[in-house]
Amino acid sequence: MINVVIIYDMMLKMKNEIVSFKITQETVDKMIDFYADYKEENNGDYIIFFAKYNKISITIYESKKGYKALFMGPNALYKAHIWDINAKVVEIKKKEKEEWISLNYQIGSDEV
Repeated sequence: MINVVIIYDMMLKMKNEIVSFKITQETVDKMIDFYADYKEENNGDYIIFFAKYNKISITIYESKKGYKALFMGPNALYKAHIWDINAKVVEIKKKEKEEWISLNYQIGSDEV
């Protein structure tokens, strides 16, 4: 029973993470070989590989600056550390909504 409680507690602590880091051509080849069985179709312009592995989405991008790997999902940082020990979680800044109140009359404003 104690093991079930510990596992449940660990699952609650899992959160979706986004991890992005630069990789070399050699790492691209290794990652594609490693995740080949989990590959899924993706027709993005800069996406050269996409896979889903243990609830984590793995995307490899190519640009003029080189290659970049993106891991998204629960405990993505743990899986990303396999490829780059210095990988870090990307912090996403949320914009606050500005409240807009119009004091003008809106009758007939949808008519042309």
